[in-house]
Amino acid sequence: MDNEKYMLSAVIDEENVSLIDTQLDDFSKGARLDDKAKERILSSVMRKAGMEMDKNITVKQNKRVSKRFIGFAAAAAIMVTGAVGAGAAYVISGRTSNDTYFGTDADSKLESIGAKADKTISLEHFDLNIESMLCDGQYISVTASAVANDEEGAKWLSSGADDMTLHSSISERPGTANSRVWDEDVAIISEDGRELLRWTYFLDEPKDKVTVPMSLIYMDDINGGDEKSLGEFELEFVKNLDTIKLENEKGECVSLSSNSVTGNGVTIEAANDPLPFREVSAEYKDGTVKKIEVYGCNNGDTTENAHYDKMGITFNDLVDIDNVSKLTIGRTVFELKG
Repeated sequence: MDNEKYMLSAVIDEENVSLIDTQLDDFSKGARLDDKAKERILSSVMRKAGMEMDKNITVKQNKRVSKRFIGFAAAAAIMVTGAVGAGAAYVISGRTSNDTYFGTDADSKLESIGAKADKTISLEHFDLNIESMLCDGQYISVTASAVANDEEGAKWLSSGADDMTLHSSISERPGTANSRVWDEDVAIISEDGRELLRWTYFLDEPKDKVTVPMSLIYMDDINGGDEKSLGEFELEFVKNLDTIKLENEKGECVSLSSNSVTGNGVTIEAANDPLPFREVSAEYKDGTVKKIEVYGCNNGDTTENAHYDKMGITFNDLVDIDNVSKLTIGRTVFELKG
């Protein structure tokens, strides 16, 4: 994999670039990025995704690979369009991590299902405010904001060159000789004076309660993406999301919660997007259809007949599963049975 290159156009398509309209709607319209700033932002975000940029704006895998693409797409959209907010690159102001990653009124929705958290963890240079914790037994997710608690942390945030990420050792997998895999999704959005973070992971085995080792990691983009732990802690996830079963015409089932869908041994055929997991919609019992905004995906091996040994999709929405009758992934329809 070390010598395999990927064109930017294969990673960020036209639809993903349009994320700037929804994810970055608070940006000013007139400001532009100079070429040096564009290169720094793109290089930085690719490095977070375990990649390295060359002069032809292609990327190759390096050291570490993580299955994160919404945060990557948003930052790349800035590079492509040249849009930048007043005062800093990729700043979204006035929102909590919950609002940013789950939409308007997310706090009240999360509180109603017992998923809203109110916990602060003091770490080196930063306080980590845990805002929500989701668990459906297999899918787990946390949103948080990192705020500087000393001058050094404030300097890092104001520099614009460094970043932080959430990480858990349970996600680590063997890679190639010069790489390792972090099988987790992480999004990072910088806001004035803080970092808004979302971390998600699919457990290998279903559990109603699980304690997960976590760390806040400082990514030194200036020094080649070196990593420094700013502190370690544990989070206990307890199942707080209900699930429903839906079935396709082959009799294969998926499990849908309000923020994810998972399945083992399912056939999912592509529609417009060659990666079917990025194209999801729900049909409700009253006949209305809603397109679900995808946050990330985690899929296993597939065969030529579009059969996946496992799959998982996470959302930027909180879906009303009590009223869902059908779920379409790609062009494969899963219906509520019974």
